[in-house]
Amino acid sequence: MGTIISTKGVVKQFAAFKAVAGVDLDVEENETVAIIGPNGAGKTTFLNILTGLYIPEEGRVFFRGKDVTNQKPEARVASGVLRTFQIVQVFDNLTVFENMALSYYRKKEKSAMPANMFFVNFYKSKEIAKVVDETLALFDIVSIRETQVGNLSLGLKKKLEIAMSWIADPDVLILDEPFAGIGDQEIDEILGIMQRIQHKKTIILVEHKVSKLGGIVDKLAVMHDGKLIAVGPFEATMNDPAVRESYWKISCEENEEAQANIQNILKGNVSVDGNASEKADAPKKELLKVEHLDVGYGQLKVVFDVSLNVNQGEIVMLAGRNGAGKTTLFRTISGFLPKMTGKVSFNGEDISALEAFKVAQKGIKYIHQDKTVFRSLTVRQNFELSSYATKDYDLEEVLPFFPKLRILMDRKAEALSGGERQMLLMAMALLGNPPLVLMDEPTEGLAPHVIEDLASIFQQLKKKTTLFIVEQNLPLVARVADRVYSMKEGKIVAETTDRNEICNLAFERYL
Repeated sequence: MGTIISTKGVVKQFAAFKAVAGVDLDVEENETVAIIGPNGAGKTTFLNILTGLYIPEEGRVFFRGKDVTNQKPEARVASGVLRTFQIVQVFDNLTVFENMALSYYRKKEKSAMPANMFFVNFYKSKEIAKVVDETLALFDIVSIRETQVGNLSLGLKKKLEIAMSWIADPDVLILDEPFAGIGDQEIDEILGIMQRIQHKKTIILVEHKVSKLGGIVDKLAVMHDGKLIAVGPFEATMNDPAVRESYWKISCEENEEAQANIQNILKGNVSVDGNASEKADAPKKELLKVEHLDVGYGQLKVVFDVSLNVNQGEIVMLAGRNGAGKTTLFRTISGFLPKMTGKVSFNGEDISALEAFKVAQKGIKYIHQDKTVFRSLTVRQNFELSSYATKDYDLEEVLPFFPKLRILMDRKAEALSGGERQMLLMAMALLGNPPLVLMDEPTEGLAPHVIEDLASIFQQLKKKTTLFIVEQNLPLVARVADRVYSMKEGKIVAETTDRNEICNLAFERYL
C-alpha cells in the first residue's frame, strides 16, 4: 500500500541537548510499529515531532508524500493523525457514551467544540447511537456505556481513550505507553483489542513492556541516545547486537547467563541479588502507625479499616491492583485527603488532622505518581525551589545517590526522561534528611534497566531514610522490600516479611 508517514533526518534539540538526532523512519499503511528504547532515548520527543507538537531544527516529516514538517498539531489531526498520551485525556464528568459521541461529532462536523443545542440533538440521533455502539462492541466496553467516566479504573479509561480515537476514523493512530500504570489483566484486554483492530489502520506505539509486543507488531524500532539503532521484525530486532548492547546494557560477547538475563528482562523478571536474603538490621523504632483507617470521597468509602506500621530503617512496600486504594491511603497519610475514621501517628504523634504542608514539616515527604516537576526550570532551579523551606540543605548529601543528576544540573526538566525525572524527585524529597519518604509507583513507565538502577538506589537509601513505596512491579518488590503489605478492594489482606515468599512471588496470590 505504500508509506503513509515518514521522517528524514529529523533533529530536535533543547539547548545543547540533542533529544532526537537524525532519525529516518518509514511506516507503511495499515502497519503496526512499536518504538522502544531506554528512558531518555527520545521516543516521546519523536512522537511530538510526528504529531506537530515540536518542529524539528533539521530534517523533514512527510504524511502521504506531503511535507508536513511545519504543520500545526490541529492540522495533522484534521488530516488523519491522532494520538493518545501517557496521561489519559478523557472527560470525567461525561458518560462513556457522551465521550464517544463527542469524539465522533468532532470528526464528522470538523468542529473544535459543538454548541450545546446542536450536540444534544446530534448525540441522541440513531446515527450516532449505531456508530458508538458498534465501536463499544469492538472495544468490549458496551457494559459501561452509561457509566460516568470519572468512576472508571485507569485500564477502562485507557480502553475508552483508544476507542474515542478509533471512532474519529484516523489514518494513523499513535499510542504513547498504552500499558503504563495498569495490571497484566487489563494489559491483556487491551492487547486483545489491538489484535482485533490490527491492519485496519496504521498504528504507532511507544511502550516499555516489550514482552507484550511480540504478537501485535509488524515492525519494531529501537531508539537510543536520540538515534534509531535498529528497525525490523520483532524477534530479529530484539536479537540485534546493537539492541542488546545499547538497550539492555549487555555486551555482544555475553555468556549463556547473560543471554538468560535478556529473556528474563523480556518476560518482565528482575534478577534478585545474591545477598538479597540477608536480613537488615533490626528496626530501631516504629516510625509510622496507621490504625483502623477509613477514607472516602464524599459518601463513597474506598479504604476500609486499614492498620499497618512502618519501622525506622525499613523499605516497606504496598502492593495491589489499580483501584485497590493504595494512592488514596498515601494521600491520607500525607495530609492531602481527610480521614473518615481512624488514626495516623508519626513518631508517636497523632497527625491525622494535619494539613499536607504540616505533615511535610513533621518529616514525611510524598513523591506523587505523576512525576510532576517544574518543567520550565532547570534541574538546579528545581532543587533551589524545593529547598525553599529547608534552610540547611546540602546537595552533596543527596547527589552521591544520583550521580547522573550532576551532569544534568543546567538542563531544563522538560528535557529529562521519565527515569531522570524520577531521580530528580527522589533527590528533591531527600533534601533536609526527612525521616520517611512515601513513593507512589516510582517505576511506572520506566525501562527495565532504569528500574534496575532504582532498585540499587532504594537499597542505598536505607542508610539515609525510611521508605514506604506503592509498587506493582512484583519482581522489584521481591528484590528490595523488607516487608510487604498487599491491598485489595480497599483493605489490607496480607503482610509478609518472608524473603523466600516474596522472592518466589507467592505473594502474588493476594493481588
